[in-house]
Amino acid sequence: MPRRIDLRAAADPGDSLHEAVEALAGGQSVVMPTEVGYLPFWSAESAEVPADDLVLVTGGPVDTHDFLPTLGKRGLRLLHRVWPGPLSVSVPAPADSGGEDGVGLWPTLPPSVRERFSGRPVEAWCPGHPVPREVGRYLRLPLVTRLSADGGTAEPDESFPCHVVLDDGPVERRETITRLSWSDGSWRVTTEGGITADEIRQCLATSVLFVCTGNTCRSPLAEGIFRTRLAERFGVGRDDLKTHGVVVGSAGVAASYGAPASSESRALAEKHDYGIEDHASQGLTDELLDRADHVFVMTRRHQDMIVDARPDLGERVEMLARDGGDISDPIGGGPEAYEFCRRQIEAEVDAILGGWGARYGTEGGA
Repeated sequence: MPRRIDLRAAADPGDSLHEAVEALAGGQSVVMPTEVGYLPFWSAESAEVPADDLVLVTGGPVDTHDFLPTLGKRGLRLLHRVWPGPLSVSVPAPADSGGEDGVGLWPTLPPSVRERFSGRPVEAWCPGHPVPREVGRYLRLPLVTRLSADGGTAEPDESFPCHVVLDDGPVERRETITRLSWSDGSWRVTTEGGITADEIRQCLATSVLFVCTGNTCRSPLAEGIFRTRLAERFGVGRDDLKTHGVVVGSAGVAASYGAPASSESRALAEKHDYGIEDHASQGLTDELLDRADHVFVMTRRHQDMIVDARPDLGERVEMLARDGGDISDPIGGGPEAYEFCRRQIEAEVDAILGGWGARYGTEGGA
């Protein structure tokens, strides 16, 4: 009989998770909750690991890319946008000489671990439930699980052939995992679950983000102008851009949530049909930055604030003005100031799209 640990009744859940870590480090199996139900987990080098339906469980997109550089940058972008969650991705196992972005950490895994995936793609998954992710943080090697077509059970079954069960109560809403095959930037859904092929296509879209201070004046105008110009280029409606591989948004480094665009910006947008009447402000977050392929800022100060906090994004954060100057802040300046700002933004957006040329076709790009 496995040892059952009720996480809901534990005085210190951390101690309970530590027991699971010790069991896994000792080669034993542990059943844990996930969004697809309760599943058995092992350390990747455990002698008990089954031979079939084997999935490498990782801590997230960067962790996965570190071990599997064959995923490439486009695959990494997809995982940033869907993980953690009910999607697994199968990629070719890297050779010891590495992949697109170098050797990666795959060769550092013990031969016994790499041999488990010999001659077949490596399927990786970052569960949406926090328990397996938290347990995995404390292990030297990645976790693996067995992922059958029907997922796991709603509750841990007493007959599970395991050593420890982490019981977090019934999985009330079990999701169905989507399984994706990925190779050289091309993909296909092998099993469609809760995430559809169309949603994956949208997640792979190029994301363009405009940033100002409060996300009520300049960046909403820039978002509306860019979306309008790009839709005109594709010959589609603004709302159809996602199907053409581009997502456009805006945010502010000091923005509140849910505020409309300023009345002056809305008036200009209505006059020129920029479509920002439903705009709601949002603050700039790491999640938005991680998802963005291009971040266009209004001032040098905005750029410095972002890059100082996230130096890893230096190449993605650009001044909207092609000459590196600031876009003037029209707030409090009256209609003339807003009109000047609009013309500035419009000219810079046209310059950006002109410089990209045919870069964005019907499937997006970058």
